[in-house]
Amino acid sequence: PVVRSIPALGVLLNTELRGDSVGTRILAWSVAIESAKDYPLFGWGPNNYYYAFNQHFRPESLEYGWAETWFDNANNIFLNTLSAQGIFGLLVYLALFVTAIVTVVKRYRQGSVPFIMMGLSIAFLGAHVVQNIFVFENPTSYLYFFFTLAFMNGYGMKYAEVKQDVRSGKISVGVVGGVTGLMLLFLYATNVNPARANMAMLHAIQSIYQGEDPITQYEKVTVISTPHIDDIRNDFSRTMLDIAPQYKTAGREADARRGIEFAFKELEKNRELHPLDIRVHIQQAEQAQFLLLSTNDPAWLLAGEKILEDARRYSPSRQQLVYMLAPVKAALGKVDEAVALLQHTIDEDPKIAEGWWRLALVHEQGGLHAEALRVLQEAEGKGIVFTGSGAEV
Repeated sequence: PVVRSIPALGVLLNTELRGDSVGTRILAWSVAIESAKDYPLFGWGPNNYYYAFNQHFRPESLEYGWAETWFDNANNIFLNTLSAQGIFGLLVYLALFVTAIVTVVKRYRQGSVPFIMMGLSIAFLGAHVVQNIFVFENPTSYLYFFFTLAFMNGYGMKYAEVKQDVRSGKISVGVVGGVTGLMLLFLYATNVNPARANMAMLHAIQSIYQGEDPITQYEKVTVISTPHIDDIRNDFSRTMLDIAPQYKTAGREADARRGIEFAFKELEKNRELHPLDIRVHIQQAEQAQFLLLSTNDPAWLLAGEKILEDARRYSPSRQQLVYMLAPVKAALGKVDEAVALLQHTIDEDPKIAEGWWRLALVHEQGGLHAEALRVLQEAEGKGIVFTGSGAEV
């Protein structure tokens, strides 16, 4: 009781490791460990945990809601580093802490660092380690971390340890001008131009919602050189998917169809650039569905099937892909394949209600009314409660 009443320690003592945030973190950690086995030495590559998470997606993630099915970081810097940069990267990261502590302890023993500064430095690093077990680095934490490392490196350093390298002579105007010119060119290419493209894309989106021709507005953006053209394509694609229903309502179905077809081709470039990014697959599949309804051309049904089948190679256990693919399979007359896909999602995690009602719906649409009822009754017998679309079915 005494400890619980202390403001700082009491909060820590009263913290309980349970709830959705803990459950999803543990899932993300397990994915990091599992994915590290794929490329143990150097990992999946910097910032590629997102792809590893998709490949080793845990179906139970959906139990916490759709928002918890997309992770681009393991929420644990050590496991994230193990997955993305492998054993080598993790050892290098840990060496930052070990080297800093060894250095400050050595200088304390030499008498150049007081005990209080050694203690505070080690305490900060210890706190940083504990924090990073549950989160990932960000610009703010990096500022504190590297500033502390620099402080520990410089504090107590004897003047004699600092090597002086004084050179005579002056730098020529040509060298100064050349270096300055290269710096300005680099800044323009990596900062100014991308900013111009981003602002132009924002203006284009606003213009599209105001009724301007989408393709014309988009092409005004693409003339600006930017390394983030893939993001601009994604933004344009999302905008077209959002505005297409409004176009249809306003009697501009032909414009909506033309814009979606154009966006579909642009996303194809992104799929070639980032073949593991299943978000691109999902957007393309949604566009194919719109174009199917708009044109009644079965080629779009086949295109959607091919795209979703490809996506499942990179995230075989993600229910969202199956929920999109099963109706396509059924529409193509491949009812048995649709049933097998949905049954597999139920077998992997029977707690997800959507898998049950989608399976029942496929049976019902195939004329198997009794089988559809059996599926729903089995689900209710397992404690499944249907809401929203499930309740309607």
